[in-house]
Amino acid sequence: MSIFPDIFTEMAVLLLLAAGVGAVGVRLRQPLIVAFLAVGILVGPSVLGWVSANDRIDLLAKLGISLLLFVVGLKLDMHIIRTMGPLACIQWVVSTVHERNVNQSLIHSLRNQGYAGRIAVTAHGPGEVARLQLAGADLVLMPFEDAASEAADRLLGEVSL
Repeated sequence: MSIFPDIFTEMAVLLLLAAGVGAVGVRLRQPLIVAFLAVGILVGPSVLGWVSANDRIDLLAKLGISLLLFVVGLKLDMHIIRTMGPLACIQWVVSTVHERNVNQSLIHSLRNQGYAGRIAVTAHGPGEVARLQLAGADLVLMPFEDAASEAADRLLGEVSL
């Protein structure tokens, strides 16, 4: 429940408070977003309780996010996106190919193309694990050894279902 008599007073107080805390944040060399988050926490139900989530605040929040995304779009450099290519969007590459040489080639090719994400590959033994890690794999899985170990544990009753 809001302590303000009407929506205009509520918005005016919130905007003035955000501007004031924002000015202090700038003088302290902090990003404006940090100051605005602090104001939201301060006036929200967790601290002062001046404002609670309601339709008016929800509308203001959606408008704010829309404007933020619009400004981000204005400043987005399409040249950088075009030069980075589709590899910039991919977080993980997972290879289940059994051949170590193929996996090493994949790792080498991705890194040479500027891929900065994570790479997971499969190996058949501890020797392959070390070689693939040296080649640049972030995660090396040994599915056959792991599956055999889990099956043995279940047969021996060490793992309960």
